Amino acid sequence: MGKRHQHHRSVTKKLKTVTRKTGHTVSKLGKVEQEFGEGFEKGGKIVMKVGGGMELVGTGLTFVGLGAVGVPLATVGAEAQAIGFEEVAVGQSMQVMGSLLEEGGDTLATMSKNKKNVKASHAKYLDATRASYSGNVPDWAIKDNKLSHSKKHIVLVDKNSNDIHLSFKGTNPTHLPDLISDGHILLGNETSNARFREANETYKDVKEKYPDRQIHLSGHSLGATISNHVYNSNCGDNLSMVGFNQGSNPIIDANRRNDECSSGKVVQYTQLADPISMGVFVKKNQKVIVLPTKRGNDPHTLDNFSVA
Repeated sequence: MGKRHQHHRSVTKKLKTVTRKTGHTVSKLGKVEQEFGEGFEKGGKIVMKVGGGMELVGTGLTFVGLGAVGVPLATVGAEAQAIGFEEVAVGQSMQVMGSLLEEGGDTLATMSKNKKNVKASHAKYLDATRASYSGNVPDWAIKDNKLSHSKKHIVLVDKNSNDIHLSFKGTNPTHLPDLISDGHILLGNETSNARFREANETYKDVKEKYPDRQIHLSGHSLGATISNHVYNSNCGDNLSMVGFNQGSNPIIDANRRNDECSSGKVVQYTQLADPISMGVFVKKNQKVIVLPTKRGNDPHTLDNFSVA
């Protein structure tokens, strides 16, 4: 084994150790922040109750003619309630942030346990995603030429199971509409973009043609984001989805956590070094699998993914 290869393995091992330890630390910090948040919230509620009592007594004293005492007391009580309300809000925010930190830390801690390759059970999702770029149909499938589009998506029919694989193509840097769609992802207004609306209509066309088939969604980069959009727009349809380096805006994705389908049939593959797909780490109901970037590759390229 060459020295360069040994050095690469050593660096990878150290990175995994650091990642695991960092994850555990972040998770613990999240739990602590949640505990502090609970304390703030409880304290704020007590202050609000005390302030409410003071205001009530002050109002009563004012009513019976003791305004010199009652008015200041009522004022202090009202201010105490306001402070208590702010404490409750701060406490609740701390709990939310603590929960996000704990989840993120747990994700980091488990990264070192992931395999180096795409699972065999997800091989057809990867094949379909590659086919969306190349147009080359894998041996296990038949292409639906009428529903497929060379620049946007491919529809494959599994010869054995009759399941349908709908895979959306990622960004072509020379295709302006793709770049515009990427901009909509960054701004968080995908629903106003024609590519996303068309994708949902494409899914409906596929479902209409194959009403009794299991439909699987997939895609890479922009394609994974479109696939995820279709999945979350049709929560009741028993879909499954596998994404590869999904394009994202982490801040926007964090705010959308509660809008995800709760079925948990989404798997997101990514590389830790890929800044474009960092948003997958804040997903709530989606499993994230981190694979290593192959030597010499761009961390965002689909070429990093293989089954074996």
